[in-house]
Amino acid sequence: GFLHSLFGNTWSETKSPAGAHQFEALNGTVDYPNPFGTGFRRATMLVSDLALRDDPIYGPIAKSWVEDFQGFTNAFAAAWCKFR
Repeated sequence: GFLHSLFGNTWSETKSPAGAHQFEALNGTVDYPNPFGTGFRRATMLVSDLALRDDPIYGPIAKSWVEDFQGFTNAFAAAWCKFR
């Protein structure tokens, strides 16, 4: 779901309740549980999340995983075992 949200939404800069920079999905659904109270909110991403999407090297790799979950799973498993 993270990658679908990352690549499938339009992001607008906002601030978290603590004042940190973050981005909110303008076209996202309001179905994420609100961690700071009751109710729901749109998806949010950090600057580092959007950097993954916008990076000229990692962006195409991450985008390829949107439609290839098995490829993502294999890459994650290989990295996890290598650094474990």
